[in-house]
Amino acid sequence: MNHILIKDKLLKFIILIYSIIPITLVAGSFVFELNLLTIIITLIYHIHKEKRLVKEITNNEFFKIFIFLWFYLLFNTIISADFSLSIIRNVFFIKFLFVIISFKFFLSNKFLLNKILFAWTIIISIISLDVIFEFIMGHNLVGFTSPMPNERVVSFFKDELIVGGYILGFFFPIIGFHLYKKKIFITFLLGLLFIIAILLSGERSSFFKLLFALFLIILFFLKKNKYRIVLFLILASLISSIFLNEKINYRYYKTINHQFKNLSINNLYETTLNTKYLNQSLLTYEIFKENKLFGVGNKNYFNKCIRLKKELAPKCYTHPHQVYYEFISEHGLFGTFIIMISLFILLFKKNIFSSTPNTNFLFIFKIYCIISLIPLVPTGSFFSSYSMALFWINFSFLEIFKKIK
Repeated sequence: MNHILIKDKLLKFIILIYSIIPITLVAGSFVFELNLLTIIITLIYHIHKEKRLVKEITNNEFFKIFIFLWFYLLFNTIISADFSLSIIRNVFFIKFLFVIISFKFFLSNKFLLNKILFAWTIIISIISLDVIFEFIMGHNLVGFTSPMPNERVVSFFKDELIVGGYILGFFFPIIGFHLYKKKIFITFLLGLLFIIAILLSGERSSFFKLLFALFLIILFFLKKNKYRIVLFLILASLISSIFLNEKINYRYYKTINHQFKNLSINNLYETTLNTKYLNQSLLTYEIFKENKLFGVGNKNYFNKCIRLKKELAPKCYTHPHQVYYEFISEHGLFGTFIIMISLFILLFKKNIFSSTPNTNFLFIFKIYCIISLIPLVPTGSFFSSYSMALFWINFSFLEIFKKIK
């Protein structure tokens, strides 16, 4: 697949549909899904032209594990409390298998990889600069203002407060690509720009994931002490900025501190119930007690939550805002085990943290998947199209560079 022959016009089309992925995510779910469908159809067209590729794809181990995971989700649909809520999300989960295959099929071609990652670098750099501009000026480059102007940055997302997580989602493919090209200075500048933008976005969960990611890079990726020292100083500077800048301090320290101050050991259940997001742990437990083995089914959390005791229902969110709360409540012990063991095998089958040159380099492309699964930190819904797209795109680059390296 490294040497696929593609006609010139089609080559330009492929570069276009992959290059605009970050833009389509900003434009909204309809535009993004339409572009994703175009990518999948383009893949199917090439597989149809070269039928020998079917065997190559189906013999790949990630293909078998992904199909196994999809069959579990189809089973989850059958046992869901409300079949109609689960069916679309679970049935169309298979599209992400096509996304992984398409990325591996086309982007293992180095010419396409260079063109597309260059475009992504430009797009994410512009959005990162826009975040910094909005943090300073109070509005972004086209005049959008945040609904939480003193705490969060909206950038080009207009009214969605997700830009920090968005930048984090593209951080590792871009950084890993420039490391692969051995452009150390450019990698450092880009990394610094993205890190600052994530911090200034005001997204606490994305920032804490970033800190954990940098810790993993220091511990398992960097081998030269001089690079470890530089990254450690950046890490220390990020943490220090929380206490030195009043606006950042309010968002990352005072708001969290205020919530924990309201917790009372003597009345822990009631006070936890009155804290934002943390209260979902109690609601998850209430749902889990009644559905221990299989859960209530994908996307059924909110429906089940509002049917709890009357005093609990007003505390319900559309999803539990933590990946393990989601797993436990919607998939139970059985489903959570299936999901976690499948993801673990996909990421760490041969080794967990290898020190050989090639696998050490590949670790950079595992980091986003790892930090997406850390406990306690608030998250979006794991199985939402947006979260799944960023998760599997990062995984796709692991597969791409396995092939290239």
